[in-house]
Amino acid sequence: MLFSNIFTQNTFIPDDNFEQSLIDMGLDSGPLDDFVLTSNISSLLEIFIMNSNISDLTGIEDFTALEHLQIDNNNITNLDISKLSRLRTLVANNNTISNLDISENLLLENLFLDNNFLNDLDISENLLLANVSLVNNTISSLDFKNHKNLSIVELDNNNLISLDLRNQENENINIFSTENNPNLQCIFVDNINYSVNNWVSIDATSFFVENERQCKNVLCNIIVDSFSDVTNCDSYILPTLINGNFYTESNGNGMQLNAGDIITNSQKIYIYNVDPLDPLCFKESSFQIDICNFSSQKDNFFPSFFTPNDDGINDFWIVKSTKEIKSIYIFDRFGKILSSPNPAVGWNGIFKGKKMISNTYWYQIIFHDNSFKKGHFSLLRN
Repeated sequence: MLFSNIFTQNTFIPDDNFEQSLIDMGLDSGPLDDFVLTSNISSLLEIFIMNSNISDLTGIEDFTALEHLQIDNNNITNLDISKLSRLRTLVANNNTISNLDISENLLLENLFLDNNFLNDLDISENLLLANVSLVNNTISSLDFKNHKNLSIVELDNNNLISLDLRNQENENINIFSTENNPNLQCIFVDNINYSVNNWVSIDATSFFVENERQCKNVLCNIIVDSFSDVTNCDSYILPTLINGNFYTESNGNGMQLNAGDIITNSQKIYIYNVDPLDPLCFKESSFQIDICNFSSQKDNFFPSFFTPNDDGINDFWIVKSTKEIKSIYIFDRFGKILSSPNPAVGWNGIFKGKKMISNTYWYQIIFHDNSFKKGHFSLLRN
């Protein structure tokens, strides 16, 4: 509960660890007395209070100008941000939050709530959401149909049953994962082929579908063979199938392959099986074949780290590929593009003249044949 006094204009801060953090930041003065001058906090644009053993964030309601709030690694169970109408970023990983109302935070763009106890989250009013990570909660349903700005969607380790991503902008989602959601059978998307080819971090029991009719098909009684990813040198011979046929593309498209065919190039192979009496009843699996031709393998190099310390050693993140590169994009944790370097020069770890901090960064490499590669690497500074 917030106590405001019209004469003293104080904000009630009952949690001593919260108040001590404000004292440490010069926003309050000791000794601890459960109050802070409202004028000291009401115009703050951002606040970062991590690892402070805070249990009660009462008083945050008077931080009315806040745009960025980060409160990782505390013991917060209840969080009232309804008065923070300007909030754009909320990072509250590793707390004990079980309920959260964000219906008044209409400007919210970045929402990171990993490792909490959320079993429900209404995002219907937060149409500007771009980067969402809700890993390790117990959320059962999410609907992103009206969220056109999505770039990151990480939902691993939940209890998802329903997930709708049909926002007509799926190609803008750079990072997507829903692993360890065993009850999530249907993931509604704009285009199945695009999602299958670009979003690989899903459970084997989950399927991309475009409509409710396709979702019903997921439940139909038909079996398809499946194989683990394989790595062979020089070639791979397709094995015998019992249920289904081999194809080079999803949904029984592309070239049909047969058992005994020799694969000499790295590619994804699809196994598709359809009920001859019901074309709407089908199943599909896929597996990746990597052919590790030694002569080409050493000519491909995608560094896992670089050290831009201006010592002339490993100062640039530079990739090498036997395939001609069209463009490279480097992203930060929130999906913001930091650089599109010349492939021959690489990235020096600078964005808008500022040296980026030691952290993990993501990349997407687009080749001239329109294939692409995604991954991440570490920037390490002394």
